[in-house]
Amino acid sequence: MNNKTTPMMEQYLNIKNKHKNALLFYRMGDFYELFFEDAIVASKALDITLTKRGKTNGMDIPMCGVPFHSADNYLPKLIKKGFNVAVCEQTETIEEAKSNLKKGPLKREVVRIISPGTLTEDNLLDRNANNFLGAISDVNGSISISWVDVSTGCFKSRNLQKENNQKQLLTNLLLRMNFSEILVSDAMESNIISEEWHSIIKKQSSSLFHYSSCLQQICSYFSIMSLEGIGKFSDGEVIAAGVLLSYLKLTQCGKLPILSMIQNQSENNFLEIDYFTQKSLEILSNLSGETNGSLISSLDETKTAGGARLLKQRITEPFYKVVEIEKRYNLINWFLNNDIDIFKLQNNLVNTPDIERSLSRISLLRGSPKDLSILCNGLLNVKQIYETLISFKDRLNQAPLLNNILNQISVDYSLFENIKNSLKKDLPLSTKEGGFIRDGYDENLDKLRNFRNNELEEITKLQNKYSDLTSVNSLKIKYNRMLGYHIEVRAVHDKSLRDKDIFIHRQTTAQTSRFTTIELNEAENQLINSYDKSISIEMDIFKNFTNQIINEGKKILDIASAISELDIGIMVVNQSKDRGYVCPKILENKTLEIIEGRHPVVETQMKLSENSFISNDCILNKDDFLWLITGPNMAGKSTYLRQNALIVIMAQAGLFVPAKEANIGVCDKIFSRVGASDDLAKGQSTFMIEMIETSLILNTASEKSLVILDEIGRGTATFDGLAIAWSVLDYLHNKIKPRTLFATHYHELTSLKKDLNHLSCHKMSIKEWNNSIIFMHKIIEGEADKSYGIHVAQLAGLPFEVIKKATQLLSKLENNKDNSYLKKSDNLDDNYSNINENQIFFKEFDNINVDDISAREALDILYKLKLLR
Repeated sequence: MNNKTTPMMEQYLNIKNKHKNALLFYRMGDFYELFFEDAIVASKALDITLTKRGKTNGMDIPMCGVPFHSADNYLPKLIKKGFNVAVCEQTETIEEAKSNLKKGPLKREVVRIISPGTLTEDNLLDRNANNFLGAISDVNGSISISWVDVSTGCFKSRNLQKENNQKQLLTNLLLRMNFSEILVSDAMESNIISEEWHSIIKKQSSSLFHYSSCLQQICSYFSIMSLEGIGKFSDGEVIAAGVLLSYLKLTQCGKLPILSMIQNQSENNFLEIDYFTQKSLEILSNLSGETNGSLISSLDETKTAGGARLLKQRITEPFYKVVEIEKRYNLINWFLNNDIDIFKLQNNLVNTPDIERSLSRISLLRGSPKDLSILCNGLLNVKQIYETLISFKDRLNQAPLLNNILNQISVDYSLFENIKNSLKKDLPLSTKEGGFIRDGYDENLDKLRNFRNNELEEITKLQNKYSDLTSVNSLKIKYNRMLGYHIEVRAVHDKSLRDKDIFIHRQTTAQTSRFTTIELNEAENQLINSYDKSISIEMDIFKNFTNQIINEGKKILDIASAISELDIGIMVVNQSKDRGYVCPKILENKTLEIIEGRHPVVETQMKLSENSFISNDCILNKDDFLWLITGPNMAGKSTYLRQNALIVIMAQAGLFVPAKEANIGVCDKIFSRVGASDDLAKGQSTFMIEMIETSLILNTASEKSLVILDEIGRGTATFDGLAIAWSVLDYLHNKIKPRTLFATHYHELTSLKKDLNHLSCHKMSIKEWNNSIIFMHKIIEGEADKSYGIHVAQLAGLPFEVIKKATQLLSKLENNKDNSYLKKSDNLDDNYSNINENQIFFKEFDNINVDDISAREALDILYKLKLLR
């Protein structure tokens, strides 16, 4: 038995041995082939046929493959399942192999390792979201994390100080950033990171996590001597950032993308919003996990991909420094106060493509002629924006941020005009076949193309000449990759050519005979030579353009950043006009004064159904910083709580807010405990999750925080819950002293206003009418005297018999102080069948005073009667 490995398979195994942690896409002709275990894994993951090719040690070699031209249809499936894919391409031509007298398979090399955190292709990425690759380091118990988006150049880091809740802070950060891939040392203890993230962890050699080498990596990449001039970084941050650069160099096979200067995200740079709060406030998705109904879906009217990504970052990481917020307000107000053609600017923005991601592909030498065209057309759109805005230069001193934007986009655009003018309109996806440089751009290229056209005409003349010479009208000169140009006739005409000395036989098949001639060979050589030379010239032009773009990379990233900022500013201008959003006043004190505030998402949804949102005030300050809010379910407590938190987030994100007026003392953190759900997979109940979230608030909130809490303690026994709610309220008031909105069903808590000087009681306004209630959705001073739970149950459509018995039970419970209510009572009516529903309906109907109800009350009554019916 011959088990000798073929040269091709030997080459495959050598390459695979260097990339054991990736699926090897080995290019063979028009297919990417996978062998051995890779083939078994990939065939299952992609649901494609597993075949075999050859044997080794007497066993069949498993094989599967995907077509080269449709690989982009298969790669996303593998990447989403967490696989790394090493792309192995042929890096040597047949001609180069012949000139080197080389035998065996052509040279192949891995040109790129595709991993979930290093994607740059538009079809693999979400246009409106970043794709973060993270690295975590642990230096003497202090956790640091750095992250990068290869596709946009974003590069940041953060250090988490040693604290009792450090693991929880790390989990919150991971949840908020939604990493695609996380790098850790193989020596790190895995329990530092919550189990839910283990599937995307990629362990790296601990030798990479060395401070000196990591510092050198960063300084070398940014061409700086030290980090002192760009920020203060902990040792752990330096290590994590250096590991990211090493990983990128490995996966991009020596090439590195253009990255913005690394930024340290210290605790006081932005308003902290932990993951639970982000989820509770439905900032990026609703409680069902869908984008629709979230704050981002309601707000995002940006016109560029970069603007959408920046907006998403802003509302999850709003500003903390007042000066940064006011810069955005000055920009927006400048547009509102000047006669600017907003429509024209928005048209320019709509036609501005994703500059950052096109630049990323070009910088990694994966750019196509289409990427060059997209980038240059986009930048020339930016030039038009610049020309529109610079005409108002005499007024620009009113908006410093606009000056910064103009400085960033004030560049020489001649390079981009030159590139645009060099390219054809219809561009290929690859540079390999040429044909993307327009005629007239390069004189030598034009000469070669003219020569090629002449040679093609010469071959046509040869075909006519040989057809006349042999009297074979069907004689054709054809081309294929194996034989090149050749003469082809049907087999019956074989003798007609063999009898002529000028024809040299090349190949005979069942149906055809193929020949060549000396002059055909000469014409072919001339043609191929001119084709190769023209391809070489086009490639040189393309490489030159690519190098010039890379040299301008930092400027282009600045331009993209400026346009994203401008995009958001113009979006807010429109929302001020179309939605009535106002510019808040940001203060350094403990004020939270929102006059006629509205929930941005609920209001948008209500407008779609032509309903109007009922606005509410919220006034907190250093003397009255804790509002205790009572009232029934469905009265609007949760909406009210959320809307005030969302208004603060929007304000500190530099956006205008849905209110008549807003004066907001800057917050360092926002916490929301509104609603909860069981996590049965982890064995955690609603109450346990509620207590974990409350614990995070009490351990990390400060006096400058905003806390909104709804129904603390409801997940356990009544007296346990009341005790917990009481104690939490007391701790917030006396110990932490943050601005707080505290909604509860425990009316007993209202008695605390006598002892807690900074607490005031408020309630959701309702009207009682004929044993029913009408929700006014308005918050007023005072205390609700009961929960109205049975009334809400009645509105929800519970059978009348159930409502009646519940009312009787409630009365008995309120009149009994012992446990006697648990015993069967003869006074309770259990004869459900005796109730006549029609009598109930008409009784309610007869009680309506049509001369003394509002339109809103009439609508509520109709709903109630419909339920009775």
